[in-house]
Amino acid sequence: MSYQLKIDEMLDALCNAGHPLALQFTQLVEATADILASAICLQLDIECESATFQGAAFAGTCVPFRAKHAGQALPDEIAHYDDPAEWESPCPDCKGLGAFADTGFHCPACLGGGTITAKEE
Repeated sequence: MSYQLKIDEMLDALCNAGHPLALQFTQLVEATADILASAICLQLDIECESATFQGAAFAGTCVPFRAKHAGQALPDEIAHYDDPAEWESPCPDCKGLGAFADTGFHCPACLGGGTITAKEE
């Protein structure tokens, strides 16, 4: 038998121990996650944000994914990893633009956020 840690748990341990390379290791894992996320987005024709390490007790290293096109369905390939109600789609009213600070415009449909969740569609 052996005591096994997941990669996010190892990052947590290094951060908690004050290891001098903890930040660099965290950035390396986030960069690797960004590469994986980009490949997923290209394959499934969806969009994502950058990866962030949020601590092993919370979400670990995660990437927010969302629809690329208004009304786009959650791809089956990733549907079982999170709550489907969290899937966001570009707002059909403002085409994902949301708000314009210089004009004061805020889309009333998405409240300026540019996206809507599956429950709102």
